[in-house]
Amino acid sequence: MTQSADVLRNLVATTADATSKSNSERMNDIAKRLLDNTAELSKESPIFERIQSATMGRKAGPKTFGFGFSRGMMVLVAVGTFLIQKNKKSRGAAC
Repeated sequence: MTQSADVLRNLVATTADATSKSNSERMNDIAKRLLDNTAELSKESPIFERIQSATMGRKAGPKTFGFGFSRGMMVLVAVGTFLIQKNKKSRGAAC
């Protein structure tokens, strides 16, 4: 019985480690893709601002950029916080 229980404990620990590593890799991949997409969007931001200023008849300037930038940073912080909390929960459940 003791030997069987030890084998099961080791199996559960190995599975938990593998699952934790897999989840961490997935979260890191998602975070990297989010950062890449955000960088790509920030490159295109001036194009959108020019289109908006042409269609809305108002001048795009530092105020518009600052608002868009701060809004983008808030989204990144929120997503990052969510991913970190989710990763912590999955690690806590695995142990």
